Amino acid sequence: MAPSEQIKTASTPQYLTPEAVAEMLRVSPSTVYRWASSDTTMPATRVGKTVRFRADLLERWLTARTQRSRRQQIAHQSVNAGVGEVSFCGQSGTQRGGGAAAVGRPRSDHTRIRL
Repeated sequence: MAPSEQIKTASTPQYLTPEAVAEMLRVSPSTVYRWASSDTTMPATRVGKTVRFRADLLERWLTARTQRSRRQQIAHQSVNAGVGEVSFCGQSGTQRGGGAAAVGRPRSDHTRIRL
């Protein structure tokens, strides 16, 4: 085979142009260029001024950024609920008289308003 012939196999990665990515995501090509320059995690290959995106890596990158469903978010929060959790449920049993003294304000049972 001559060196100028391209061999296409299943393992040859497919590269997309910024315009193809923009069409796929329904954004402008300038948005894709901006993402590629500002987000270092976006799988962009740069050769000189040419930018290309490997299709398989771009698909993984997009999947990682897909928002979780509400059910998945709740499940994730319940797993991490005991770590560093602070609860504010009214007055504490150890501190009487509200929280005024805790923040350095004088405690007053009555507020006078002069008219």
